[in-house]
Amino acid sequence: GYAFRKTALNADDLSFALEWFQDRVSTTAQTHWNGVAKGRNVILLQVESLEQSVINERIDGKEITPTLNNLAKQGLLFRNYYTQVGPGNTADAEFVTQNSIYPLSNTVAFIDYAHNTYTALPRILNDYGYHTVVFHDDTPTFWNRSNVYPSLGYDEIRSEEYYVATGTKIQGHIGDREFFAQTIPMLAALPRPFMATVITISSHTPFHIPPEELVLAVPHDGRFTERQRAYLESIAYTDHAIGTFIEGLRASDLYDNAVIVIFGDHGSFSDIAHILGTSTDPSLGDLTTNRVPLLIIAPGTGLRGSRLTPGSHLDL
Repeated sequence: GYAFRKTALNADDLSFALEWFQDRVSTTAQTHWNGVAKGRNVILLQVESLEQSVINERIDGKEITPTLNNLAKQGLLFRNYYTQVGPGNTADAEFVTQNSIYPLSNTVAFIDYAHNTYTALPRILNDYGYHTVVFHDDTPTFWNRSNVYPSLGYDEIRSEEYYVATGTKIQGHIGDREFFAQTIPMLAALPRPFMATVITISSHTPFHIPPEELVLAVPHDGRFTERQRAYLESIAYTDHAIGTFIEGLRASDLYDNAVIVIFGDHGSFSDIAHILGTSTDPSLGDLTTNRVPLLIIAPGTGLRGSRLTPGSHLDL
């Protein structure tokens, strides 16, 4: 059945889709923020397993994500924002945010539809003179990225061959802190304007951060399962690493002329949202665990505040 399934659009399907799209575009609302960041470099930071539930939360008085909490005060934080992923998880988060297209429930678009023609964000920005690059410390073939990224319009892929592990490895890769440190000079050397998608790894399951890299020290007192405690340690480490990334952007004069978008790719599969008490309504179920933060920081533009406007990866 898989080999013979029909996936092509017929003429009626295509006509319907194009008419719907034209109606949608013609009714898109304009706001006073339109164009305030025109021409700036764009940095999309996709953070592994980052959930909204940890933002502005504390354990024994200590913030879990002090860096993100502080950044949220400097830009826009969308607190009612949701992830949509299928079996591709992180790859699906990339697919949806870059294309504004739903993922598939039974297969991974990055694998089965890598060579489609996409009107994705990198390709759109190419048309405006942007140099588009994606950074991740993984094998370029993982999730078929080496094939799908050109279809999305990326000019360059900077994957594991661009990085050198000089410290402790986390999840088999260089830690996020070292990853960011090595990414900063590559960003600084890019042609401008640029769009850079930067993808973290350290807070991936099984959530193991080496003892020498721990920054939170969650107590073993029964409040959390071992998986939840490990998740909190992982996300706290990555938050700390993001702090060094922001410092590096400032030191390289990249911060003030950028639009920095930070978002979680998907939930942590640890049920941490209910344990932290950020959701007291059990009827919300997966909706709660699929809520991820979206931060947009554009210094000097007036973009600031906390928003409850519903949204998802489709809207980014």
